[in-house]
Amino acid sequence: MAREHKGKLSLDNLLIKPVQKFPNYELIFTRLIKHTDVAHPDQKPLQEALKLVHDILIFLNCKEKEALENGQRETALRELEGVIEGMNDLVTPERAFLLFDLVSMPSGQVTRKERGFFLFNDLLVITSIKRRSGTIRKTNMTCPGSVASTLDTNKYKYLTKISLEDLEIVKCK
Repeated sequence: MAREHKGKLSLDNLLIKPVQKFPNYELIFTRLIKHTDVAHPDQKPLQEALKLVHDILIFLNCKEKEALENGQRETALRELEGVIEGMNDLVTPERAFLLFDLVSMPSGQVTRKERGFFLFNDLLVITSIKRRSGTIRKTNMTCPGSVASTLDTNKYKYLTKISLEDLEIVKCK
């Protein structure tokens, strides 16, 4: 329909219109209350309507903020899927990236291997690390913003993932 009717609003623009009206409703009720005598019988219903519209606005703002945060969280997870070779199922509704760190693990009796640990709220992903150029750069990352650019100094290959429910953390000396 949008292709046939150039210049008309798209479906997304039409769907947002009722939501965009609520700030206007709040202003209208505020003005009506201001110009309505305190003793007038409509004063109390107008104040109740204003409170209801205000509560709806707060709810809508919370939902908008939540949607923005979910979008940023999903973008960070998609970036990590691009950074970790062989990883393609990171994006889930409840998953959030928490921390990345390099860990040196024993490999045999003498050698040690560098591993990348990607910690999520429900999962630990362990990767091998190959340097792109020079030495492996240690990046301690706790901020999910621009994940790919921070981790792009090394190449990460998926080795294994462990559910945090299956992990038991034991302190030792």
